[in-house]
Parts: sequence; structure tokens; C-alpha cells
Amino acid sequence: MAWGGEIEILERWLAEGRKVPPGYLDRPVLPPGAAMVWDAFTTLSSDRSVGMGEGPIPFASIDRWAVRYGIDDLDEFDRFAALVQALDGRYLAARRDEQERAREAEAALRREQKQPV
Repeated sequence: MAWGGEIEILERWLAEGRKVPPGYLDRPVLPPGAAMVWDAFTTLSSDRSVGMGEGPIPFASIDRWAVRYGIDDLDEFDRFAALVQALDGRYLAARRDEQERAREAEAALRREQKQPV
């Protein structure tokens, strides 16, 4: 997720023998056939509701994406939807963990600021 449009630049740097950011060489590589699911997930992420927190990607958005891109077989759609929803579930869990760590760090900082020196 983190490298996005920078991949072409970073690949050029590698070809030129330049340093690339830590983690770039260890980034996960999508297995064959997974690019469509990943593309759907990243595209549909903007459809999620945001209120008291990020919500899941709506089923209607997944369905609409599948129709637009020609996934009309029911079994194929079920697999596609399950994969997008699985990615979404992992994403939402990671975001919740990230927010919890931020709250804990903020609370620790407030406690530290209240203690006399």
C-alpha cells in the first residue's frame, strides 16, 4: 500500500544502483491474479463510510465494481467479494490497532506531563 506511484521511481533507482527506502525490497508481491482484487480494494476504499470511525467497504460498492468489470459468474463473484472483504477486514483491524497505539501514546504523554519534575 505504501509505495503506490513511487514504484517506477524506486525501480529506476535500483537499476541505477541507488539506495531505496528500508522495506522496499521486502515488500509483498501480489500473486498472479490478485492484482484485480487489490485494485478493487484500493479503489473501493474511498466508498467506505466515515463517521465515528472508518466503516467497511459497502457490499453494494463491491457488487457495482464486479458488474462494471465483468464478473458475472456467481461463484467467481463470491470469491471476489470474499477476498475484497478479507482485505478490508485486515485493513480495518490494522487501522484500529494504529488508532489504539496513538491513544495509548497520547495518554502516556499526558500522564508524563502531569508528573512533577
